[in-house]
Amino acid sequence: MFLFVLGSMASTRSNTEVWLIGQHITEITGAQLPSTRDVLRLFFHGHKEHKKTVNDSASEVAASVISFWNKARIPTITEKSIGRKVVDLFLMWKGLKKNCTRTTDTQRKKEETFCDELEDLFDVAHPKAMQLLTIEEDRAFLAAQREKGRRGVMAGVDKKIACSIKRREESKSKQSLQQNQASSALEYDELGSSSETEAQSSSSSSTSSLAISPVVSSSKRKRATLKVITPELSSTLDRTGISHRSALRIVSATAASLGHDPMELVLNYETVRTSRATQRSGIAKEIKENFQPSEVLTVHWDGKIMPDEQGASVDRIAILVSGINTEKLLGVPKLLSGTGQAIATAVSAALEEWDISENVSALSFDTTASNTGHLSGACVILEQKLGRRLLHLACRHHILELVAEKAYVECMGPSSGPDITLFSRFKQKWKDISQDDYSPLSDLPPSLYEKRDDLICCWKHHLVKHQPRDDYRELLELAIRCLDGALPKFSLRWPGALHRARWMAKLIYAMKILLFANQFQLTARETLGLKRFTFFVLEVYVSAWFTASVPSSAPANDLRLLQDLSEYHDVKISRTCLTVFGRHLWYLSEGLVGLALFDPQVNATMKRNIVRAIFEREATEDSPKRAALPATSSLPTKQLSDFASRGSNFLFESLKMKTSFLSKEPDTWSDDEDFKTGVAVVGGLRVINDTAERGIALIQAFNSKITKSEDQRQHLLQVVEEQRRSQPGTSKQDLTSKKRKQ
Repeated sequence: MFLFVLGSMASTRSNTEVWLIGQHITEITGAQLPSTRDVLRLFFHGHKEHKKTVNDSASEVAASVISFWNKARIPTITEKSIGRKVVDLFLMWKGLKKNCTRTTDTQRKKEETFCDELEDLFDVAHPKAMQLLTIEEDRAFLAAQREKGRRGVMAGVDKKIACSIKRREESKSKQSLQQNQASSALEYDELGSSSETEAQSSSSSSTSSLAISPVVSSSKRKRATLKVITPELSSTLDRTGISHRSALRIVSATAASLGHDPMELVLNYETVRTSRATQRSGIAKEIKENFQPSEVLTVHWDGKIMPDEQGASVDRIAILVSGINTEKLLGVPKLLSGTGQAIATAVSAALEEWDISENVSALSFDTTASNTGHLSGACVILEQKLGRRLLHLACRHHILELVAEKAYVECMGPSSGPDITLFSRFKQKWKDISQDDYSPLSDLPPSLYEKRDDLICCWKHHLVKHQPRDDYRELLELAIRCLDGALPKFSLRWPGALHRARWMAKLIYAMKILLFANQFQLTARETLGLKRFTFFVLEVYVSAWFTASVPSSAPANDLRLLQDLSEYHDVKISRTCLTVFGRHLWYLSEGLVGLALFDPQVNATMKRNIVRAIFEREATEDSPKRAALPATSSLPTKQLSDFASRGSNFLFESLKMKTSFLSKEPDTWSDDEDFKTGVAVVGGLRVINDTAERGIALIQAFNSKITKSEDQRQHLLQVVEEQRRSQPGTSKQDLTSKKRKQ
């Protein structure tokens, strides 16, 4: 039995032994201020013995330390700051413990230094403690405790000082009682009541007391119970980006104007904040539960670097899905890096969270290396995560931006800085330019002159039918004016962004400068380069840009652009643009060329040839996502059917389309129900990534508004998106339409 007990004691002692620190303690004792070792021994008692968290254990230690220092009447830092200091000390010990098996000189020196400082004072004195202490002995004691070995001890209680403190506290208590008595008597008189006060006193050498007769207290204001922050109000406040403090003022003033007493409403800053957070979380949860699409979806993403709540720059990625009459933001999470792996992981996690992975059939993305890399690109990794092949709908606008950039560099040469010097000069000169005195382009190339009337007619059609805004509208109007077309109204905007990354700026600035060339001095080289670039934009680029968003026309438009580039009269521009565009023939691949079957502009003969190729031509091995650039000499005679094969059936399989109409004549497809369904499905595809750009615009607008919580920020985006969808306008009818539907 004796040996058993000894063994148990040894075992217990071993369990409470902490590396470098020693045994746990349950409280800090002694006549000296606590040392670093004392603090850690008490910390580990709570953390190890009672299984408390690091922060909880640190908080308990902080309370004990501050109580011990109060005995010495030395002012300290706050209890919260002491807790943080304890946590930092624990993390330092943890870092050493992690490498305790190392025998390097550096590790040994770190351990020796740490052990040497364990007996030093755990100093939590106020930064101005020496100035705040009025008694010289207290200052000397603190200075001695800060020395090595913590010289000095606390003696017994100083009776003289203790009595002085006691008298001071009794005096404060007496004054407080007298003030309460006077206040209560005044309230009692105002109520018209009578009161009787009796005072009895008895004195001794050490105590005195004051007895007061019962006093009638005034009635308290009734606690407000009427809550006003409803889900609809919370959503509206979020959509408009109103802060909690501003919301408090607005709601209070609105309630008063409607005849309510604001004092009866549950209205204060904290209530508004917590109510909005609760409502926001509930609405976001409901949105997620109600989003249960049955159709095939395309997942979109786009990244942006922006500041986080601490002001540091972080990568964020907007993730959305789209389908037939469907567009939904899934989230805008942070990325650890901008690699394809990080992007694919974030997209996959969002799809799993919303439980829609099985609905995804296509990917829409910008053609950056992190997305399109054949080994480590986000698209490839995402297919691996989802366990199946997907349609790759590369953003056609992004591809055309690359073409415009290459054409500009070919005509004007590379720039040495982020801003284009020529555009900066023109922007500074703009205030002196008369907008009524402009000159349309002359000496047009013969090929452009032949197309002039058709191009103007096409661009006017886009202005009327699609009603583009901002830069898109200005681009069309400038193109029409450059070819001397008539417009009912024509007003030019002040020149804006001129950064090289803003590709639209190149098109707009080039046209504006040439229109006002008679008022702006250009060198011969600049004039020639701008004309070459502008002629290319007018003849080839503008029409390709404004037809890029139609999914069924994508194969035919890409083939047409290839042929236009190969036949363009400026050989250098032709060769340069063919090279860059030839790397992005996504919609002429076997998997996507079948979209042309749903294009009303493709004739029945061509559709018949495409169908024949789908049934008869063998698929290319591995079915590449992009078609290879054909030989330039063969481009003029290339047809859509040359790119189709049995691999084109992948389009119908991915979109879950029935293909019975393929066995019929194309002239009869318009009456076939399967074909009509296919037209609707293809029409729901997005071949430009504007969807993701809207997600980026949303997070930019609300990134630093209303909340600093990451979870609440994601909920906020859901609420704002839903509000914009359900109430797109600001009329009274728009604002009440949702309520009527409910």
